[in-house]
Amino acid sequence: MLSDYDVFNRHHISFDVVIKLLSPLSHIGETVGNQSNLRTSIITDLEGINNHVFVYSGNALRNGILRRKGVESFLEQLKISINPTVHQTLFAGGFIDGGTACDLELDKQIRQLIPPISVLGTAKPKGVFNNKNAQMIGGRMAVGDAVLVCWESAEYIYKHFPPAIPSEALLGLAQVVKAKDNLHDTRIEAWLKKEEQSPSMALEYKELIREWMPFLEEKLRPHTQWLTWNQKVRMDSLKSPDLQGFLEKEESKQQLSLFPESSLSEEKKGKSQKKETKQQMIMGDWLVQQGATLYSRWSANITAIEEGFIADALLKFAESPYLGGKSATGCGLISMDVYATTGGKSEHWLHISPSSQLVGDRAKMSHQRYLSYLDEYRKYLEELTNSDIKQFLGL
Repeated sequence: MLSDYDVFNRHHISFDVVIKLLSPLSHIGETVGNQSNLRTSIITDLEGINNHVFVYSGNALRNGILRRKGVESFLEQLKISINPTVHQTLFAGGFIDGGTACDLELDKQIRQLIPPISVLGTAKPKGVFNNKNAQMIGGRMAVGDAVLVCWESAEYIYKHFPPAIPSEALLGLAQVVKAKDNLHDTRIEAWLKKEEQSPSMALEYKELIREWMPFLEEKLRPHTQWLTWNQKVRMDSLKSPDLQGFLEKEESKQQLSLFPESSLSEEKKGKSQKKETKQQMIMGDWLVQQGATLYSRWSANITAIEEGFIADALLKFAESPYLGGKSATGCGLISMDVYATTGGKSEHWLHISPSSQLVGDRAKMSHQRYLSYLDEYRKYLEELTNSDIKQFLGL
């Protein structure tokens, strides 16, 4: 499979990704003092008003799931270890440490031998992959931000993937969006014909907004109603009576000290006591509530084996499906549904959750093809003590 793998035989595929929060989610955009604020983006709502809406960045999805989990699985199945520079090139997107070249043969080799890099791209430093020049390797996949499904983002999400909208809100939302689009189309048509626009479309749109807005705001909920404030207090362990028994005794401290406390002047004692500070801390951060839905769109121009790599990375992530930076406190547990569209055909491609995984027919076929590729790859590396591929990987 390595020899007959055609890296130019590519197809376009898009993924609509719906993420359900099974526990609150943290994704920090900025920190002010001891308070962490969520990452947001400005989105224009149905009334044309700009609003801040929570987004989980596409870069975090791309690198936190696809790159790290996908590369980890890739190396595990090949049973190989790599040096620190190659490690950073694969897991962290690499770096450029000199003038760049454009070696098309190197680009082809990378796409044939390292599907994770072909899909996600990297900045190849000098000397890596048996090539003395630095080089940018472009990825073949775009990963969009995961946007919170709420009143402010409803129009944006409806136009990309209506199933991400709660079913009870679809009818009203469809009517309002259609009226808004018709209003825009009649403005363009009137301008082209050098005519005055009829006010009827504008009146219809305003009437629908008045009719449906209270219901849609109730069912979709504004952005702020999906947030919750979480405050934590870290107590000073030195002040806990239950932990006092683990402190060294005062007598032991004086015996070990070159200057026992009894020999210190009263002035120095006062200074030393002033330096003592409490180790108590209060921290607060905003979280997106459990039960919220996020939507992200991915688009790729990939080979069948690279499609299998994406399935493999997501299944690896499914072993511990946590997003965000506070998974240690139980935040960020999710389920994910991925819908694929290619060649005019759409299907449920993959479902992952903490308790189950459901792999669609297309994803299963692509994943199996990728595993066969890795199996042949691993056997080839094990059988040959020295080869161009080993030199390429720095083994």
